[in-house]
Amino acid sequence: MFHCFALFVDSFPIFNQVDPDLYNSMRWILDNDISGVLDHTFCVDHNSFGERVTHELKPNGENIKVTEANKKEYVKLYVNWRFLRGIEAQFLSLSKVSQFLRLSTSQHRN
Repeated sequence: MFHCFALFVDSFPIFNQVDPDLYNSMRWILDNDISGVLDHTFCVDHNSFGERVTHELKPNGENIKVTEANKKEYVKLYVNWRFLRGIEAQFLSLSKVSQFLRLSTSQHRN
């Protein structure tokens, strides 16, 4: 996935237009020495239905610091999670619409 991401970032400027914050953050991490600058672990905090949720990007990720040596893996896992989460949210929305339509259709038949 990292190679695809790196290719995507370098070859397709439209990615910068789709999610400029993600693009800039990941590009900065890849292009700079992060030693002593970032205090990240292999975890992502996000809001889910108003609650703060921590997602480990890999097993025991909460205890693994992002370093210069493993930052490519972090970027790969983070971008993968971010895009899959977006796809999952869209799928759940479509699933709810589908359920609603089935209920509406069955109520009209009865």
